[in-house]
Amino acid sequence: MLGVFVHEYGHLIALRLLGVQGEIRSTALNAVYPSTHLYGVDHLIFYGAGGALQALVALALIIRCKDLEIKFANLFVAAHGVVYGAVEATAHRSWWGLGSMLGSVAGVFVVLCLIVVYVDKIEL
Repeated sequence: MLGVFVHEYGHLIALRLLGVQGEIRSTALNAVYPSTHLYGVDHLIFYGAGGALQALVALALIIRCKDLEIKFANLFVAAHGVVYGAVEATAHRSWWGLGSMLGSVAGVFVVLCLIVVYVDKIEL
């Protein structure tokens, strides 16, 4: 759950850096609502910032943590954040909910691939 809010705060921080107001609305779908429409590079920065912050926080935890299983868990969170953020940034405007869903599915797919690759190093 914390990862969701880190993701949404990434969007909110990007808005502030772009000089745009916005707010996080926690409803059935947590989302950041900008006060104005974003276009071009601003659009990409805004939508990509959620996954980017999520990945940065997870990578910081990987560096700080000594437990291998927790490192892997954070690696999976970081991978999902990067993939989801990239899909969200490129597909969100035109497909809205479908773009978010595709980002989640793509992120989960990448995480499952990482688990297959590293399964022998993880104690289940």
